[in-house]
Amino acid sequence: MHDNYKNEMLKRDYEKYLKNAEGLSESTIRIIRRALAKYDEFIKQEDDYGKFDINIAVGFKEWLKE
Repeated sequence: MHDNYKNEMLKRDYEKYLKNAEGLSESTIRIIRRALAKYDEFIKQEDDYGKFDINIAVGFKEWLKE
């Protein structure tokens, strides 16, 4: 499966932010990482996170219900 490099960099930076600025524990960050993995599965790791909008959010929520 092809990983979107830009998204991977954003996730890495976000994890650093969550740990260092927000002070979240590693276990909480793992939960967030799993949620992002589900989102990646939904978008098939092809879309840029920068394209996220309300329609994608609604579609993701519906996909999670399946």
